Amino acid sequence: MDILQRQEKRLYQQLFPLFEQQGYEAVPSKKQFRQPCKNGFRAVLFSISEDAEEKIIDVQLGIRINLVEELVLQFLGGKKELEKDSTTIITSLARLKHQSQRRLIITEDEQSLQQSCTQITAAMQEKGFKFLKNFSQLHRIDKVVNRKPSRQCPIMHNQIQRCFRGITIARMLHRNDFDKLVSIYGSYLYSQWASRQILDNYNKLVNFLKNFSFN
Repeated sequence: MDILQRQEKRLYQQLFPLFEQQGYEAVPSKKQFRQPCKNGFRAVLFSISEDAEEKIIDVQLGIRINLVEELVLQFLGGKKELEKDSTTIITSLARLKHQSQRRLIITEDEQSLQQSCTQITAAMQEKGFKFLKNFSQLHRIDKVVNRKPSRQCPIMHNQIQRCFRGITIARMLHRNDFDKLVSIYGSYLYSQWASRQILDNYNKLVNFLKNFSFN
């Protein structure tokens, strides 16, 4: 086990009591703590990157809505083995804390790891768990994803995939501006020079949604 792997192991050990108390289970093989819910799961994902001098912890908060993912991934494609782990929305803990320039850095000493875990714990208790609970409801996701469809969505990293998920959520909630959103997202894909396959798949998804019953 190399230094990075040992630090990852210690990270999960340090944070396990916090997440266990909130009903999350450790899934180190997927680098996350995860809590199943009735329509999917909530997850807190960790990644550690390194350069010559330091290692940086990145913490992402993700929520999966099963029905959204099951519909969208038929048209997005991708690796089959990853489909059950895809998230509908995802954002960084630093972004929730408005700390885009502040990084969680660890070195080889135990103290720096403990300090980072203390910061993660405080941020999760202040913002993180509340975000995960609130946005497990589809109508709350919709308010952020579809309220300003022409702007970047802060809870989805991939804006092309946002078009697919956004229009699916709009149809699931029977939004009366569904056709307008179809046009806006289609125009966005075109403006981003999306491939012919992506454009075709988007149109196929829209046609599918129009004929799919969510009752």
